[in-house]
Amino acid sequence: MGGYSVMMRRWLHRENADLFMGNLISLAARERLGAKKVFDQLKESVLWSVVLEHFENKGKGERDVYRWIKDKLAERTIRYGVAA
Repeated sequence: MGGYSVMMRRWLHRENADLFMGNLISLAARERLGAKKVFDQLKESVLWSVVLEHFENKGKGERDVYRWIKDKLAERTIRYGVAA
């Protein structure tokens, strides 16, 4: 990230993590995957440390990641039937 300031790099990191998680939820909802399966697979992925760090920077932990996934999948199912 060359000449970006530390603040800009943090913002880009946070923004990318938010986009990744939103896309993950959309894909999981379309595939009708449950929260536990999504969470378990995410924990096995090479991106788990990035996601966990992202949540920890918000004062949240591993349990909160699971709850967030569960809530977002439920929201997509209720609001859109599957995913938008």
